Amino acid sequence: GELASSRRRVNVNSDTEGAVPSNTRNAKKRGKQQVTPGEGLPLYLRAMVSTLLIGDEEHDDSQQLRYESANAVYEDLKVMATPAADGDRRNSYFKETEADHEVIIHSRLKLPKDLFYGRQVQMSMIMHQLQSATMLGDQPLMALIAGYPGTGKSTLVDQIKKPLADKDGLIIEGKFDSSACPDKVLASALDSFFTDINASNAGENAHMSMRWRISDAVGSGVSCLYDSIPSLRTFMDDGTEGDRSEGRKIAGNALDQRLKYMFCKLISAIPCRSQPLVLVLDDLQWADEMTLGVIRMLMTDPDIRYFLFLGCYRENEVNDSHMLSTSLNDIRKQGINIMTIKVGAIEKESTNALISDVMCLPPNLCRPLSNVVHRKTGGIIMFVLRLLASLNNEELIWYS
Repeated sequence: GELASSRRRVNVNSDTEGAVPSNTRNAKKRGKQQVTPGEGLPLYLRAMVSTLLIGDEEHDDSQQLRYESANAVYEDLKVMATPAADGDRRNSYFKETEADHEVIIHSRLKLPKDLFYGRQVQMSMIMHQLQSATMLGDQPLMALIAGYPGTGKSTLVDQIKKPLADKDGLIIEGKFDSSACPDKVLASALDSFFTDINASNAGENAHMSMRWRISDAVGSGVSCLYDSIPSLRTFMDDGTEGDRSEGRKIAGNALDQRLKYMFCKLISAIPCRSQPLVLVLDDLQWADEMTLGVIRMLMTDPDIRYFLFLGCYRENEVNDSHMLSTSLNDIRKQGINIMTIKVGAIEKESTNALISDVMCLPPNLCRPLSNVVHRKTGGIIMFVLRLLASLNNEELIWYS
């Protein structure tokens, strides 16, 4: 079908393995020594050299791989020469890489799960919120990332980790699951956070300062959180035990309200000017009422500073009557501004850039395949990666 016919278009004859071009076969018949175009070059350059050497007498299938103009060649060279951000595949175009090795030797595509393409606008919005939270810090800030499954919401959030770390910031991460108990997610995220804090090499002064802030904000009631957050007990252990039976004396709705209050005060005590905090909760469409209550309290707490909340949810699963929508409306009624960032399909050019990077090939040579892939997947990154992996596994995309 359409995809099967595209395999000829992306099958770059740049090495001795796989299919042999017709002009090479003719050369063998004439007794001439076979010449491998671009041998010893990185895969990107090798593909360009091989394509530029295709002659008019080549088979019609090869016409799809020819450069249409000198400008197209210039564009691909410009992509290779343009300085790239850290971690960008283009940083390694001038040398043989592990990805090249996988493609050449095993015909395997290297498909990282955290590929980030076509989200510059959304990223700038998040970075603006992060800058405001870390530099000004005069009030808690909130941003929600909404999109269909597979559009890269979580990957977008992951992009803030490095700039946050550069500011000595802290991050608490939790993810809801349709098959797990939602009321345990926030406690588990906090437990992981304090486990990391206990194991970190941060100075004792920073730890002591955080202990003081938590003690001032929560008081002796911090002991009732020890069962839910075991690592907090280790972090707060300064020689005093406190009354851990306090939480057991309260039951029912009163206990839920107290726990919400305690979680809110605990989280609000963590950040400071030198250590801003980002709380990330993924898949909020499955969040429980208590966690949503904690979020409401955090966003309306006048005492919290240097704090940013980032939440992700599937917009196709949240309607106006959903518990998440009700909770967000309550927050807005308190005068809190919520930035909503929509994440949808990536553009055709971004799909082409993604395929170019994972296949180690120049963008202009990938357009026949990327046009088909974008049309088949609708530009949903998760589906793009799955389709490429499937084509590779079925040997419909291979190195030759």
